[in-house]
Amino acid sequence: MEQVILIIFYVITLVYSIILHEISHGVVALWLGDKTAKYAGRLSLEPLRHIDPIGSIILPFFMILTTGFAFGWAKPVPYNPYNLKWPKWGGVVVAFAGPITNLAIAMFAAIAGSFINVPVAQKYTIVEYLLTAQWGSLVHVVVGFPLLIIYVICAMIIFWNILLGTFNLIPIPPLDGSKLIFAIFNIPQKAQVFLEQWGFFILIFILFTPIAIPFQILLKVLWDVFFAISLYKIINKNIMHDILIKNGTIVDGTGEKKFKADIAINDAIITEIGDMSGDSAHEVIDANDYIVAPGFIDISNRSDTRWRLFKDPALESMLYQGVTTIIGGNSGSSLAPIYSENMLKSTRKWIDVSSINIDWQSMGDFFETLEKYKTSINFGTFVGYGTLRRGLVGDVNRDLNKNEEISIKKHIEESLDQGALGVSTGMIYSHERNIKTNELINLAKIIAKKNKLFVAHLRDEGANLMESVEEVLYIQKKSGVRIHISHLKATHKEHWSDMQKVVEKIEKTNILFDVYPYTFSTTVLYTLLPSWVSDGGRRMLLERLRNKDLRERLVKEMDDGVDLSHAMVAHTMRSDYFCGKTFAQIAKLQNTSVNEAVIDVLLASSGQVNIFLESISKENITRGLKSKNSIISSNGIGYTIQKRNECMEHPRSFGAFPRIFDKYVKQDKILSIEDAVYKMTGKVANELLLKQRGVLKEGNIADIVIFDEDKFQDKSTIEQPYRYANGVEGLIVNGQVVLKYNKYTGLRPGQIIK
Repeated sequence: MEQVILIIFYVITLVYSIILHEISHGVVALWLGDKTAKYAGRLSLEPLRHIDPIGSIILPFFMILTTGFAFGWAKPVPYNPYNLKWPKWGGVVVAFAGPITNLAIAMFAAIAGSFINVPVAQKYTIVEYLLTAQWGSLVHVVVGFPLLIIYVICAMIIFWNILLGTFNLIPIPPLDGSKLIFAIFNIPQKAQVFLEQWGFFILIFILFTPIAIPFQILLKVLWDVFFAISLYKIINKNIMHDILIKNGTIVDGTGEKKFKADIAINDAIITEIGDMSGDSAHEVIDANDYIVAPGFIDISNRSDTRWRLFKDPALESMLYQGVTTIIGGNSGSSLAPIYSENMLKSTRKWIDVSSINIDWQSMGDFFETLEKYKTSINFGTFVGYGTLRRGLVGDVNRDLNKNEEISIKKHIEESLDQGALGVSTGMIYSHERNIKTNELINLAKIIAKKNKLFVAHLRDEGANLMESVEEVLYIQKKSGVRIHISHLKATHKEHWSDMQKVVEKIEKTNILFDVYPYTFSTTVLYTLLPSWVSDGGRRMLLERLRNKDLRERLVKEMDDGVDLSHAMVAHTMRSDYFCGKTFAQIAKLQNTSVNEAVIDVLLASSGQVNIFLESISKENITRGLKSKNSIISSNGIGYTIQKRNECMEHPRSFGAFPRIFDKYVKQDKILSIEDAVYKMTGKVANELLLKQRGVLKEGNIADIVIFDEDKFQDKSTIEQPYRYANGVEGLIVNGQVVLKYNKYTGLRPGQIIK
């Protein structure tokens, strides 16, 4: 909208002022004559010349500054709103075309007027001006005056938004006049809201009311002050920005080649990218020899369902990785909407829900609550389909009835309208494993109507990986929904060869998938057992494990399943005793078999056990990273070391993103730095349809990471997971510096992403 207003403004400035308005005034001058020589300059300078509040002195500067500099004549202003690369002479022609034409017409009118002795009355107000238009040509009345009205309205829109500090495209230094005015006059909050809503119309009223002379004079003074400040800054060529990042190597998040430039930030917005060697700022960051990139967007993050957003809103382990935005609600589990106790149980496989207090229901309520905690980074979320469905049917595995279908559709639509970015499924987990494909197609159609994202955790990542991918492709074909596959991988050595076929199949579609750079995953233990064991939920799982006959059956069947002897217990809900031990070690301690040890640990932990399992090949990680359909995620959790858990944590929570640069960009050269950044930023933003984020360009929100390419590396290991990454020299979230010289500043400027 800002661009449209400016385009109209400049087009009318050139077309109306130079052609229609000035020629028609030349005709009027020839017709009326006499005192035309005295008034020709006033009559033919600008349409705004006839509006008293604007005045007569500043308008030549106004036309030169706004028109000339807007089209790239010179670079004394913070930014070029259209980013046009005109040569200097082109800007000069545009800037001076109006004044030169005005002068020519004035001289012509003056010469012609000296031969015609007809008196002329100089008029000022809009009403009188309209009355005098009858002496002009028909073109002047029919075309000229309506164009003048449009011109005036555009000018007032621009002027009012300069006052509010919200018109980011105006080609003069950004000014927040509202803060200044409100501070000087101590205007109450309600009055401020009123002025922000109705101030523009008040300005229009003042402009078109001839009796409001004092207000018109005040308006003229304010207008002149703004452009006087602009002129002063132009003369001094020394712009004061909020933040200035100097001498950095820019990797802009589009996949294009890196380049050297400075970045200016004002009011949380990137206002200029280029050479600003003469500019200054309240905070200058020297990024010489550093990479400057968009803040990384983690599309697969679990900080919400692990309750870290509330326990630890600083989420420092994400900051030290260069992450500025995380997306929760993955794998079918989310923290909203929550309309029943059953809904929260979908997160029970990761946290103990018995101690959690929920004071929200809808997605909108959840966002309002979260905003009070003020996270250090931005947060968006999907709706967890497993959360919603479990709230309706409980622990029973069955189809939805008609009323439940209506209810779940209502909740999904409401959540998407309130800002959820899509809906996720966790079809590998017990409560979604038996959902029929037709139900998922119906779900996908709801999501497609809202143009949001269907995020699919596949049913199987092992023996039935190809069938699981084909199901997702079929869902897209039948619904037209945009689909994303969560952390695509082929687990267990006997299935690794399937990864290449799966990637090739996906690359024939527009479906994207995310990957993380580790050969071992964090897995919910019960998902590796035969599916019949956990059908019906955790209560049925525990009953079957306690049943002697079923236990014996399970022990035998596990011999044909995944070898868990080297799997390490990462987290349990009841005791830390098993954490950090493999099942082979536990079996030795208990003098039993590995299969029996697995069952014993599940029973001792009420079925809530997460493990580390080496199950992914290095070659497949490389294959996934190189795919044109891949993006990069952590699938991790934000932690502050001082508030860590006693159990183990996957190193990806501390080092997924720097590991990409250290191992796959610098060492193995699998990706270029431009491709790596693109897969973490611009490509992710496009997938989520995020506006003004993910790319470093003028007008975008300032989410920026500054890192030392040589030192950016992960330090976290399985044995010592709670170690921050090295190499981030600066991290800016919504225009505020949250990490400086690899140290957290304590600020928490994160916003809700909708």
